[in-house]
Amino acid sequence: GADGKPERYISVRFLITGKKKAEEALQLFMDSANDAILTKDLNGKILSWNKSAERIYGYTEKEMIGKNIATLAPVDRKDEMKDVLQKIQGGQKISHFETKRIRKDGKIIDVALTISPLKGLEGNVIGVSTIAQDITERKEKEKTLSGLLTALDETALVSMTDEKGNILYANQKFIEVSKYSLTELLGQNHRILKSHQQPDELFVDLWKTISNGKIWRGEIKNRAKDGTYYWVDTSIAPILGADGKPERYISVRFLITGRKKQEENEKKENRQIRNKFISIVSHQFRTPLTSINWNLETILKGSFGKLESTQEKFLRATHEASLEITRRIGNLLTAMDIEEKRLTFDKEEVVIDNICWEVTQQLASKAHLKDISYTYTSLDKNLPDISADAEKLSRVIREFVDNAIAYTKPGGMVIASLKRKDDFAHFEVKDNGIGIPEDEQHRVFTRFFRASNAVTMYTEGFGLGLYIAKNFIEQQGGKIGFTSHLGEGSTFWFELPFAS
Repeated sequence: GADGKPERYISVRFLITGKKKAEEALQLFMDSANDAILTKDLNGKILSWNKSAERIYGYTEKEMIGKNIATLAPVDRKDEMKDVLQKIQGGQKISHFETKRIRKDGKIIDVALTISPLKGLEGNVIGVSTIAQDITERKEKEKTLSGLLTALDETALVSMTDEKGNILYANQKFIEVSKYSLTELLGQNHRILKSHQQPDELFVDLWKTISNGKIWRGEIKNRAKDGTYYWVDTSIAPILGADGKPERYISVRFLITGRKKQEENEKKENRQIRNKFISIVSHQFRTPLTSINWNLETILKGSFGKLESTQEKFLRATHEASLEITRRIGNLLTAMDIEEKRLTFDKEEVVIDNICWEVTQQLASKAHLKDISYTYTSLDKNLPDISADAEKLSRVIREFVDNAIAYTKPGGMVIASLKRKDDFAHFEVKDNGIGIPEDEQHRVFTRFFRASNAVTMYTEGFGLGLYIAKNFIEQQGGKIGFTSHLGEGSTFWFELPFAS
């Protein structure tokens, strides 16, 4: 006022709450980051230094603010830092620049740097921002891996893939054996080597093992670019990232093609010896069995006088057992013919309804003796003829009906039927027997397979009938299959095309 003393006060305030919050957020981000984050002016003087920079380099913020960045450079890297600053002054950004730095304790570490220019309001460069990642551990792994790859280069097929199985590296031996050039391999998935001669379950187990961070080892049959096959004893190891999850996979393969061929030759030789033995024994049994069957049939026909009911019942049981042995020997010999690719077919045009009726009627008495309801129905009259081997077709029908009767309990039912299905004759046998366990159904048509519950109910049998049936039908241009539910029964069917 007039007396020179304050009589009013005027205040001018600028709101800086947002600015404060932004500065606090930035500081929080810098302190919580895993990488070292620091800024410096164009002369290299450090202006900011976060918590991770303290952890990586060993210096506190107080020790480094105002110091020159050259403090961190080994003697042989001083000029390198000058070159980097020159590029930044020109407005250039440098990404993932790998170099070395020296910690406070004197230890040399490997770092990957991302260096960016800091610009003022007018767009001019006023400073430098650096983000540093400690890659010492990774570089050590790469050094060890490089030494391993060099040592294995002459003896093993070595490759490295990313986390999805795409090839990042392949050594010369890998290239030589696979017949692919390095250019053709890089970026491709290992599936290009798949031979499709091994079960998918093998590769499902492989992937499950390595993706869980464990080493997988096994024998794999691969296919080269030129179509040739080769066997490799394979070990695949995951390389884990900082999060503990696989980020790379390294595969080391040793060629074992020679050994596998030798094993296969030995198996083939053993198979031939076994088959020859079975053939000799089977034929030796077959001749006297034929004589026994003929003699029993002659007696049962009354050629040597009328039999008493007890005698006839005893001889019929003996005759049936002898016929069953004969059938089993025949199945053994047929299975060997299939395995050795010696199976032949005597095809002719046949009336399938007549064959189905004849075979099923032969087995009707067997069903009735077991108190099983049995019927055969032709749902479509006057079906066209089919081209087939009548004897082999009869054996398939017999196998279906015989199995249905064997694995159905007294009081059950077996229904056989024939119908037209498009251009095929469709025959099926349905029962309400014991059924097949679901986890065993994929093996039904394989050699020597018998379901676990079937063995308990009916202890005898070789498990060759359905294996033979599948080959008989498929090699005559047909289809075969089944449905089954444990404790509820099964339906087995086949289809054969009509003669053109």
